[in-house]
Amino acid sequence: MFNKTVVGLALSSALFVAAPAFAGDWTETVGLCAAAAEAEGAVAADEYRAKFLYGSGASTKKVAIEMTANDGNVVKAECKIRRGKVTSIDIKA
Repeated sequence: MFNKTVVGLALSSALFVAAPAFAGDWTETVGLCAAAAEAEGAVAADEYRAKFLYGSGASTKKVAIEMTANDGNVVKAECKIRRGKVTSIDIKA
């Protein structure tokens, strides 16, 4: 019984430690998508907040973000990212 408890605690600890690394990966992906939207002229530099909406994928990631400008305008973007580069972007104002 004691061994099962120790193994359970070790596995849950490993999962807990792995979660922040995965979250950091999406943070980088959101930054890439926001930079691509900025390059397309959808938002002005340093005048918006980017918010993660959803993401999926492994080698090619698909991420959706919402960018809120300082004046309240909202722009949504959906990006496909492969190997650290944005391969396509769809911007919805």
